[in-house]
Amino acid sequence: MKKIIYLIIIMFSCDSLEDSFGVGESQENFKYYDFLDYGWAYVFNNESDLAFDYLNQALSTSSIEYYNNTLVAMGWAKTYQANLILNSDQCIDNTQDCTDLVDEERNKAKCFFYRAVLDDGQSLFGKTSTQILEDCSSATFEAFDNIDIINHSFDESVSYYSQACEVNQQGEVEFDSCFENYILDLKVGYLYLKYLSYAQSIVDSSENDEVQEIIQLFVQFLQQNPNYDIMEDKSNYGIDFSFDYRNIASIVSLLYLNSGNYIDACNYAESYLVDCVLDCESGDVLELIDCLETPID
Repeated sequence: MKKIIYLIIIMFSCDSLEDSFGVGESQENFKYYDFLDYGWAYVFNNESDLAFDYLNQALSTSSIEYYNNTLVAMGWAKTYQANLILNSDQCIDNTQDCTDLVDEERNKAKCFFYRAVLDDGQSLFGKTSTQILEDCSSATFEAFDNIDIINHSFDESVSYYSQACEVNQQGEVEFDSCFENYILDLKVGYLYLKYLSYAQSIVDSSENDEVQEIIQLFVQFLQQNPNYDIMEDKSNYGIDFSFDYRNIASIVSLLYLNSGNYIDACNYAESYLVDCVLDCESGDVLELIDCLETPID
C-alpha cells in the first residue's frame, strides 16, 4: 500500500480575542487564573507571543503555590509552533531545511513540560519563559524523554488544584476554570512531541517500530481517558476551537493506516468517530481518509 503521511493540524477560527472577551479591559485586578485563561486562549488562537505575555504574567502572580498548568500551556504553545513549521511550505518542499527549526521548538516544549513534571512551586515565581528556557539543556530533554509521562502522577499538585476549586464557605467557586486537569493536557502534549518526531524522521512506517510504540501510547491514553476534552476545564470565550478524544482517535487511525494496517485503522475510526459510516470489509482506503479528514464539530 502506498505510504500515506498526515501531520497534526490544529485549526483555529475565531474573531479577534479583543472582540471576544475584551482583552483591553484593565488587568489591575487580574489573578493567576485570569492570566492563565487569557494565555490559553491565545494558544488556541495561534498567537504565541500574546500567549506568552499572559503566561509570563501568571508566573509573576504570588497568590498561587504551583505553576504547573502555566508551564503546560507554554509547552503546548511551543508544540504547536513546531507543528506549524512541520506543515509549512518550507518543510513540505524540503524537509532537510526545517529539521533544526522543528527540533528547536520541540526541545523548548520539552523544557516547559519537564518543569511541569517537577511540581514546581515558588521557585518559578517572577521568572519568565525566556529564563526557564535558559535553564534547560540537552540533559533536560533526555531526562524528559526517559520519564513515563503516561503513567506519571502528580498527587501533591493535583490535590492543591482540586482544593483550590472547591466551594468556599459562601457556597461559591472563585474561578470557573481551575485547570486541575493540566496533567491530561501534559500527557497529550507529550504524545504530540512523540508524533512530531516520528512524522519528521519517518522513512518507511511499515517497517518502523517507533510507530507501533506511538500507537500504543495513544491507545493507552484513550483507554484511561475515553472522554478527554481539552476545553473541559478551560473558559471558552466564544472561540471556535475543539480538541478531544475524537481527534486523538483520528491520529491513531492514521498511524495504523500509515503502517499498512487498514483493518485496525478502520475499526478504530468506526469505534470513536460515530459520525462516519464505514464499511471496513470493503477495504476502501479513500472512504476512510474522507472520514478522517471530516472536521470534528
